[in-house]
Amino acid sequence: MSIAAPPVPLSVLPVATTGFAVPITVAAPQKLQVGEMNELVVAVGANAGVNEVSFTMQFDADVLQVRAGTEGSWAEGAGLDARFAAEVSETGDRVQIRSAVSGQRIGVAGGSVAIVRFQAVGPGTTSIVITDVVVKDLAGRSIASAASASLQMTVDSAPPRQPEAWRQRRAAAVEPPTENHRRRRLRPNAIQRRQLALCAFATGRRFRR
Repeated sequence: MSIAAPPVPLSVLPVATTGFAVPITVAAPQKLQVGEMNELVVAVGANAGVNEVSFTMQFDADVLQVRAGTEGSWAEGAGLDARFAAEVSETGDRVQIRSAVSGQRIGVAGGSVAIVRFQAVGPGTTSIVITDVVVKDLAGRSIASAASASLQMTVDSAPPRQPEAWRQRRAAAVEPPTENHRRRRLRPNAIQRRQLALCAFATGRRFRR
């Protein structure tokens, strides 16, 4: 007569077999102007069994271009040997990210995996798509993941720059009048001098110019 083994608590089962998909999310602005720099933050959801996250992010290089990828806060922790790599394509339309730690992570908190810095290079709308997502546990087994839907980002043309001469004229128009300007306004012009001369002649006075 065989004796059934006692049930194993869910907390000690291999993470890869729990069936819960680890969420991968992206936070980014929805609107920019040509020339502006900004950041995309890619985060992983809470799961104590996650020890490696890798993915590819891509978009239209005529609208956005990657400038750099830096490590987020997810891999921070005492006793963890963190490894991070960001490989940007030559055209700047995609970046491959890999973040991993050696050792068991304490706690289930998630956090930012990578911060992707990019620049708006041209007007238009592009989708920010995450592909090739791989999430693994400490033993190297794959864990189910669920990446957020692609984001839409719109880049508007920058307002035209005002000519230097126009800006100088505008600045001069709002400047307070100087003492020379006041004297010039108080000095009579040719018509006014002629009128004053006629008045002076009629009254027997001499008009001083």
